[in-house]
Amino acid sequence: MLNWLLTIWDSLRTSLWLIPSGLSAVGIGIATTLLWVDAGNGFEDQAHWWINSGDGEDARNLISTLLSAIITMASMAFSVTVVAITLAANSYGSRLIRIFRSDLRTQIVLGIFSMTTCTM
Repeated sequence: MLNWLLTIWDSLRTSLWLIPSGLSAVGIGIATTLLWVDAGNGFEDQAHWWINSGDGEDARNLISTLLSAIITMASMAFSVTVVAITLAANSYGSRLIRIFRSDLRTQIVLGIFSMTTCTM
């Protein structure tokens, strides 16, 4: 029983997409809440009237530009990471990939990238 639990814990800890998918869900929740506030259900409309100074086309262009930049940045980060991991794995062995996948900082950064991309 203990070996089974340790195996499940190890597979969850080294899963590269568990934390990023959780952060993506949090990002979707935050985006939904902010859309609810923007619809006039919060105090934002009375307090910051100067924010809504453009039309729909301006907002569409801004979001399109931001989304293109974020997707480009995320793909560059993933590409550089994969190249670095491949070169290091050739030198140090395949165990390095498992260490990379289990690193919490790597999972959080990947989660922030995917959270940002999902909410746009």
